[in-house]
Amino acid sequence: MDEDHLAESTAPLLPTSEASPASSLEINDVASKPRPLPTICIIVTPIVILIPLLFLLALLLPHPQDKEAQGPPKETKVPQRPHEPAASTVLQFVTERGDLVDPRNSRLYEQLRNGVFYAMYPDADNANGGPYSSDDPCGEQPNDPCGEQPNDPCGVPIDPSPFRLEVSHESVEFGQELHISWHENDNNEASIEDQDIILALSCGDTNSVMIGENLVDAATLAQVKATHAYSYHNQVKSNENEANLNNEWIIPNFPAIYSNQCLFTMLMQSPRWYKYRKDYPVKTVRYDILSQKRIDLSSSQEQPTQIHLGLSSDPNARYIQFTTGLPGGSVVEIAKRPADSEAELTFVKLTGSSTSYSAQDMCQSPANTVDNAGVGFSNPGQLHIVKAEGLEDDSNYVYRVGLAMGQGVRWSDYFEFQTFPSVKVDELLDGSKAVTTFLAVADQGVMQSLDSNTPATAPSTMLRDLEFDVELRHGKEAAQDVADLITNIIRNETVSAIHHPGDLSYANGAGHVWDRYMVMIQPYASRVPVTVGVGNHEYDHTQGGVGKDPSGVISDGGFQPYWGNFDEASGGECGVPVSKRFAGPENGNGVFWYSFNQPLVHIIMLSTEHNMTVNSPQYKWLQTDLESVNRTVTPWLIVEVHRPMYDKYAEGDAVTVALQYEVEDLFYLNNVDLVISGHVHSYLRTCDGLFRGKCDSGGPIHVSVGTGGAPLDGGHANIPWVEKYDGDHWGVGKASVLNASSLKWEFIAVGGEVTDEYMISRDRK
Repeated sequence: MDEDHLAESTAPLLPTSEASPASSLEINDVASKPRPLPTICIIVTPIVILIPLLFLLALLLPHPQDKEAQGPPKETKVPQRPHEPAASTVLQFVTERGDLVDPRNSRLYEQLRNGVFYAMYPDADNANGGPYSSDDPCGEQPNDPCGEQPNDPCGVPIDPSPFRLEVSHESVEFGQELHISWHENDNNEASIEDQDIILALSCGDTNSVMIGENLVDAATLAQVKATHAYSYHNQVKSNENEANLNNEWIIPNFPAIYSNQCLFTMLMQSPRWYKYRKDYPVKTVRYDILSQKRIDLSSSQEQPTQIHLGLSSDPNARYIQFTTGLPGGSVVEIAKRPADSEAELTFVKLTGSSTSYSAQDMCQSPANTVDNAGVGFSNPGQLHIVKAEGLEDDSNYVYRVGLAMGQGVRWSDYFEFQTFPSVKVDELLDGSKAVTTFLAVADQGVMQSLDSNTPATAPSTMLRDLEFDVELRHGKEAAQDVADLITNIIRNETVSAIHHPGDLSYANGAGHVWDRYMVMIQPYASRVPVTVGVGNHEYDHTQGGVGKDPSGVISDGGFQPYWGNFDEASGGECGVPVSKRFAGPENGNGVFWYSFNQPLVHIIMLSTEHNMTVNSPQYKWLQTDLESVNRTVTPWLIVEVHRPMYDKYAEGDAVTVALQYEVEDLFYLNNVDLVISGHVHSYLRTCDGLFRGKCDSGGPIHVSVGTGGAPLDGGHANIPWVEKYDGDHWGVGKASVLNASSLKWEFIAVGGEVTDEYMISRDRK
């Protein structure tokens, strides 16, 4: 529907019922005769009583146009949602069954944090005070069996440790492959089960790394072997022959841990320990250290990682962001690639700033806890940002990032990106080539648990597509598969941006997951700008928001209406990590709501996790932004939100009902063409022109792309306004703006197959 047609339309904003035509009533003589008094009383009296009651009821009921007073209807039905991705451990251990070890439910973590440790063998590393501990009153307690065995001087065996740890590199860089092996002593005649031996990782900035206080991750030897077997099955980047699954573990990419030293420790519960020890709590466990091996991470602290690009309100500017473990100057070298491929690049050095955040910046637990290995806060390092301005249209730029310290700079590798082309609406565009192309995906995560909700039809074979070179794995690696898919798409064609409307890492308060996620997206985010919105897993919280909520909400628990399900899905993060890690256009409220232009299209990112009712700050901003769009410059208008306005749960989801009630008329009045969302873990495309649940009524098309890697929804969507539903495949949406009147929308599943394609025409309205 064009603007002139919209202006002339007299259709009411709210639905009305058509009035029945008035019928003439012919009153005959019999009917006109006066009735006896009792009959008149019987008829008139109820009417006299009923009319005032109806009038009073009309006054009490909210007026249909008074949306702010009426509010969205209260819904009691809570739709069934798919399981959320588990918060993987730092080293992503799996169980013997192949499921992720979830640190939120790890009894081992709790025991190790509260345990006491003894280097019981002569060849142990003695990192915790040597074989004799000062707080071990060996033999002093009447019932202490320590020292009762022959040739056992207070628990220190004469024989060497039954195990010896080895590492392939004693100095490790982030992302480097690390091999950890253990060798059994030939003289060891004791049979120790794998589930009784523990491999722990603890990290700190000094040599006195304590296992309990500095615990980062831990697993039983059985789980370590299962993790190695799983990694090997999925073809880790090791070029060696098949490793011995009995005594070696390969970490394919050592994670970003912002400490100088890390200590691998092999230990087991002491058979000499008994729970009624006087000096410790009943639940305290004593561990005997079997072997230890230290690695050095100090050089990694200078290494730039997590490199990614962001858009500004200025289309000729880009934000360049990266992370280091150490503070220092934020530096970028950038050069425009000349037309002559043989010409030398002329680099310009730009400087920026850095920031970080602490556990105290978070709103609630577990995000603000510091002694909760694998679950709570972890040091994010230094988050650097540099703004490159004055870039030329349709140009290729080469850049690298660096950490400046003293007289030197620690540089990254070189990366490239392409700026937007300069296109005008009145130029002759035949639609044979896209003016601008962007990808859209939501609900990604890093790894997920395999569970019963993973559809049986999900990709499960180790097939390899020749064009996209993407591995198809079952469930757990879906987020990585989608990231690989995006990377391969941008290698084959020009993509202007990646749009991600919420639920990015699914850290849920486990800080290390953010680092893993940022490393995962670097292959494409370092080449194409990423624009993000906030989902419930980035923002929703119920406590601690005053003075900490970066969106400016002054209430303690953010937006928590009676009718919604805005709970604690962020794990207490309340938007802090996402707002610190991603920069975006400056014309709104940070990463929470903003807008920007790409050639021929204006895009608005909103937050469904914030108040969007009439007269709310977000609603007022949205109304102003919609009214300011110049459709002669950007004829296409797209809105992106995390939670959908229309989803497979139809009227069962109170938030979708509220969104329809609050902003659907605004979208209709301003002729929005497309609404992109996530949240529901499936792909869905509605009919064209959807408005008030009816197709071809002048509204936008709605698509959901919650297919970034989180557990899929499965099932069906038998709703009249749903034209395409896919709950069985992960993948990304792709929008190709061909000209001022044609936009091609596609859904590309993992593996490269286009499973849905639809041509949107602005003339359809």
